[in-house]
Formats: sequence, structure tokens, C-alpha cells
Amino acid sequence: MAGIRTRKRGKTWSYSFEAGNINGKRKVIEKGGFASQDDAFDAGVEAYSAWKHGCIGVTAKKTLLSDFFDQWVHTICPTRVRDSTVYLYDTMVRNHITPHLGHIALQDLTPLTIDQWASNLMQTDNLSYSSAKTTLAILQAGLKYAVYPAGIIRSNPAQYISIPAKAAQKVIKRTIISPERFDALLETYPPGTMLYTPILLFYHTGMRIGETLGLRWSNIDFQSETITIDHQLVYVPRLHGYYLRPPKTATSSRTIRIDGQLLAELAAWRIMQACNATIFEDSFTYNYLDSDGRVLCGSQHLQGRYPELDLVCTYEAGKFIRPSRLSHMLQLEGLNSHSFRHTHATTLIENGAPAKGIASRLGHASVNITEQVYMHNTATLQDRTEQVFEATLRRQKDDDVDKM
Repeated sequence: MAGIRTRKRGKTWSYSFEAGNINGKRKVIEKGGFASQDDAFDAGVEAYSAWKHGCIGVTAKKTLLSDFFDQWVHTICPTRVRDSTVYLYDTMVRNHITPHLGHIALQDLTPLTIDQWASNLMQTDNLSYSSAKTTLAILQAGLKYAVYPAGIIRSNPAQYISIPAKAAQKVIKRTIISPERFDALLETYPPGTMLYTPILLFYHTGMRIGETLGLRWSNIDFQSETITIDHQLVYVPRLHGYYLRPPKTATSSRTIRIDGQLLAELAAWRIMQACNATIFEDSFTYNYLDSDGRVLCGSQHLQGRYPELDLVCTYEAGKFIRPSRLSHMLQLEGLNSHSFRHTHATTLIENGAPAKGIASRLGHASVNITEQVYMHNTATLQDRTEQVFEATLRRQKDDDVDKM
């Protein structure tokens, strides 16, 4: 058959064929370990036929789960979901699915095997209940594709599996950052350090980490005192780089008002950032954006080739801040970006801000998300609720007196 190539490697034979282009790169499907050239060729014909009919380039013969999910995550998913979702899939598959199930062929995978894996997932991998459910959902989605359109297996063995409701759930404590703790952080990381501007934005706006690190000076209107959030900085694993991409959801694109204190701090940092370009001279790093949205770093000599990227959050010497690096620094303080987001939302809730306004500010798709995630039962809310009840009783008593 045209397109099927065979070659001998040591004592065994392998087949290969081209499967089009992925992101401008030639994609070749290859598999070895066959005893003879004829065996390799026959397997290649079957794999080629499967690929032509919608499969992802694996044969119907004892396809290992690790091989299938590697192809599914990096070939199929990028055409269907956001880059950030592909990154999540890739992380969960590599860390929590392949290590336990990757050695099993899809055709040998049973519901019992998956149920045992799912039942122990939180204990073996130290995952939260929510993360375990997400991991199982990714496995179910991949196996669903293996049924159709790939046609590798007849049914999805994970379809009716769930994470046991009685399983010990890892409780993630939501940290509230007090004003005193926040002031201490600013003393530890003063103006000019890598953390200073991001934690200011986190604390005063509740922005997500990718939104914060993707913020540009052109997004800040100092006259109207607003920030427009229309991009986020994300790592795209299949492209091996950092990109500016649209926000998480359509409602995540938003314009929010900011306070005067934050505006003053940002204005001061903008001046300092410009001065650093002169102070560091040749060692200063500039950020650029190519036509695909990829963030590039280099010297001032690249200005003629790419448009300069006016990022707000940078190192002192100019380079953009990677989300993974920022997350690591916050972890050293026992915090993460959600600690600030949670603090911002809780502060607004406790001081009577309307749920709809908070949802819009945080970029939530609905008020329900805001209420479920952030409107927890704090002592301040309990006190306010009791005060409302007492005030109601007093009004009722006064009304009764007036009627006498």
C-alpha cells in the first residue's frame, strides 16, 4: 500500500506513514516490535486504514492506554478545547492516569479496574475530591473518543464510574489574607521586586493569575480609573511557549473600576519600569508579541521585527513573569493567587457588595458560582445577619407599641 514504509531495527521490524501536518509540522505515525517485515506491513496497513477512517493513528490491536492518551491529548484535544484545557488534560494524564493505567491495553481495560483506581485516587495521589472528579472526567472523555469516532473499543468502561461520595475528601483551606498580612508581604517584597505589582493587583482586583500577568499598560485607563481584562498569559504545551490568549470564558472579558491607591502604585511602577530600561541598558530584556500571540524576549534590536509588548508585570530587568514562577514564590509564603481572589471576594461580600456586582468583577459566568464558591459562612456575615434580625425585632416591637 502506498505510504506504508517498513524498516528493520535490530532484530525487529517497524512500520511508519505520514499523517498530515499538525501545527505546520509533519506528523509521522510509527510503531515497531514486529517479528517480520510482513507483520510490520500488515499492521501498518491496518493502522493507516484506521487513521483514514477517523482514528488518531493507533492500531486496533492491543493499544496501550498510555499511547492512546498521548495521541488524544496532543493531536485531538488542541482542535476542540482551549490551550489552557489541553495543559490541564496533559498534566492530569501524565501525573494521575498514565502512571496507574498506562500499561493496560484499552481492549483489556475493565470497569472494575477503573473503579478500583478511582476509589483510591485521592489516597494514592493526594488529590482533592474535586481534582479526582476532574481526573476521572478526563479519562471518561478520552475513552469516549476511543469508542467513537476512533472505533478502537466497543464501549466506554469508565462511563458509569464515579468517585465514591464517602471517600475521604481532602479539605483545601481557603486562606483569607488580613490587612496586616498583606502589609507584611509588601515589606518583604518592596516596589521593584517581582512579586510587588502582581500581589497589589491580586489584592485590589481579584484578577486571576493569567489575567494579571497578561495585563498590558494599554489595558489601564488612568483617567477613567478602570482596568480592561481581555487577555491572559498561558503556557501552551503543544507549542512549547507562552502566549496571550482570550480570557477563560466570554464573561471573563470585562472592565472593572479600581481604587486610587492602586492607581497611584501602578503609576509609580510604570515610571520605575521605564527608568530600569535605562539603568540596566544592554542587559534589559524587552518583551515582544509575534503574529500568533507568542510572547518573545530579547534585546531592543528586535523592535523592528516584532511589536513590543507593554506588560505591566515584569521583572526588574524587564522580562515577563511566568505563572509557574509566580505560583512557586507564593507557595513559599503559604499562599496562591486564589488566596488573594478569595480575600477580595470575601471582603466585598462582608461589606455588602451585591452578588451580581461581585460576579461581574471576578468574571464569573453566573452569580451562582460566586455564591457557591465565596459566600461562605464567616463570623462577620453571622454578626451582620444577627444584627439584621435584631433590627427587625425592634421594628416589630415599635410597630406593636404604636398600634396600642
